[in-house]
Amino acid sequence: MRLINGKPVVRCSSLDQLLGCPGSRTLQARVGQREDESESWEGNWCHWKAARRFIDEFGAMPPEGGLPLPRVPKDYVPSSYAEWMVDFYVHGVMEDTPGDWAMEVESEGLVELPCCYLYGHRDVGAIAPDASAVNLDDLKSGKNAVDIAECNWQVLGYAGLYKGEYGAKLKRVCAKIRQPGNDDETDPRVSSV
Repeated sequence: MRLINGKPVVRCSSLDQLLGCPGSRTLQARVGQREDESESWEGNWCHWKAARRFIDEFGAMPPEGGLPLPRVPKDYVPSSYAEWMVDFYVHGVMEDTPGDWAMEVESEGLVELPCCYLYGHRDVGAIAPDASAVNLDDLKSGKNAVDIAECNWQVLGYAGLYKGEYGAKLKRVCAKIRQPGNDDETDPRVSSV
């Protein structure tokens, strides 16, 4: 377990698991992580490609130190489905982003709370010129549907990170989860809160 000043660091992406099963953090520390990362190659590539497009085509701010290459084998070739997911995501985000807002991709946030530090790695954040509003977009490239935005602890954590960073100036966070692989009849491809 990572600690800062004696307080645990809680990742936004683990909030659902941590709140649903508080003992899971201890168990995971003892059992360890999975060794085979091949299932995550497509997701890694999709996130990288989308971020690369936001930077190159729309002038988004990359993460500090630049956008790292995706964690995939050198001979990895994305499928046409992966290309389509990136297109779906990029077009949706840009339709919802006002032209005069700043955009950051793959940004990290860390805020101190009374009980812990909250940490997260956000896919896309578009910020109003006066920092009164943020549009947060999260890409889910997996085939298993995630909780919709209004019931998603990860999204709430990301909103909390922005509130911690912008303080009283920030009045509204509009968060969207875009999961192109969902079938809209059973699980929405786009949900918002």
